[in-house]
Amino acid sequence: MKNKQSGVEEFSQEDIYSPKILRQYKQHMKRVSRILDAIKGLLKNIKIVGNINLIEIGCGDGYILDMIKSRFNNIKISGLEYNSVRLARSAKRNQGINHICGSGTAIPTKESVFEVVVCTEVIEHILDDNLLLREINRVLKLGGHLILTTPNINTFSRLLLKHLKGKKNLVWIPSHVREYTYEDIISKVRQNGFVVEHYESIGFEIPMPKARMIRSISDTCWFADLCLFLPKIFKRYGRIHFLVCKKLTKQKKNGLTVDY
Repeated sequence: MKNKQSGVEEFSQEDIYSPKILRQYKQHMKRVSRILDAIKGLLKNIKIVGNINLIEIGCGDGYILDMIKSRFNNIKISGLEYNSVRLARSAKRNQGINHICGSGTAIPTKESVFEVVVCTEVIEHILDDNLLLREINRVLKLGGHLILTTPNINTFSRLLLKHLKGKKNLVWIPSHVREYTYEDIISKVRQNGFVVEHYESIGFEIPMPKARMIRSISDTCWFADLCLFLPKIFKRYGRIHFLVCKKLTKQKKNGLTVDY
């Protein structure tokens, strides 16, 4: 449902399992399922004794944490959230998970703790995105992975409106400090000590006329499925950037090779 103050779509646990919401928000669920798939893929390649440490930065009400908890039993899960009310909701829903109240730009943990960090639809809200990525890099173990998602400013729909109508302000959600092109987000993570191991975009925006009959097409299941398929063709112009990034074990600083 939409938050009346921010205008941002927010999803509760009940929303996730509602058939009506599932039809309306297939693209959202695709993002969540790809996060779970990425975690599953990473777990196959992590060879350690005991549980793997994972933290979600900006866990909100905890619905993604709940899905991770229910799907994987060999992960020690933590959730970081600066909003104490939402953190309390997550803690109530996800008992047994370590909940931390704090900001992603000052994560209150020591260095090299986690094998996996999940940061989904958060970086676009942060004033200092470089600091956020440096903090994530700091708390990751060498060779650890970041699963990152963020809205794409260069969607097909926005580019079309920009060229046809001259719209310059492409950031449509007021709470977003910025949004990223494909080149922007790839460059940003690389500058902060990561190598991109996987990139894809999720979802697609297609401008629809305001006529009621034509607009009703966008509510059909086949149209939603089409919007999930098109990013496979137009890889850099989907709604959401989805990246799996690895923390570099070595990074050059001032001409010297050092552990990052």
